[in-house]
Amino acid sequence: MVIVTTSVGAAQREVRSALERAGAEIEVAGDGTFKAALECLASRQVSSLLLEGGAALHRAAWDERLVDFVRLYIAPGVLGPAGVSFLEGRHLRDR
Repeated sequence: MVIVTTSVGAAQREVRSALERAGAEIEVAGDGTFKAALECLASRQVSSLLLEGGAALHRAAWDERLVDFVRLYIAPGVLGPAGVSFLEGRHLRDR
């Protein structure tokens, strides 16, 4: 089963229909926060989550203080000046 959790605005796009046709289930996080998305998953009895995404997604989870454990794998390539910094300026002591 694939569950896609998204914001209200994104849920109204045509992409939602394509995902549902492909078998995905869509959960809409009411206020658009990462915490609201996790609450949607918790209501479905999801108790563990692998967050695999880009820097913006990881930064959102970190900033909302929702991260319990980090296992970081870094590719040997560099994205260049247009790449998004990963947790720039954030430290464990900030939590």
